[in-house]
Amino acid sequence: AGLLHDTVEDTDLTFLQVELLFGPAVRRIVEGETKVSKLPKLAMGVPQTAETPEAQRQAAINEQAENLRQMFIAMSEDYRII
Repeated sequence: AGLLHDTVEDTDLTFLQVELLFGPAVRRIVEGETKVSKLPKLAMGVPQTAETPEAQRQAAINEQAENLRQMFIAMSEDYRII
């Protein structure tokens, strides 16, 4: 599962295909690892969709919070994601 998350990110392989080939448990681990692997990228870049610097900062904070929430949910479902 640790190797498959790169495959899903870098090729046309989908999470559904991972599930069909390896089962739902491996799919959950791959999805969770994909989220965890994105953590270092959270601090990089502020979305440019907001008009003011404060709105851009708030948008970035909201995005980081949502990514962390999803990661914690994935980790609580299967400790192997860590």
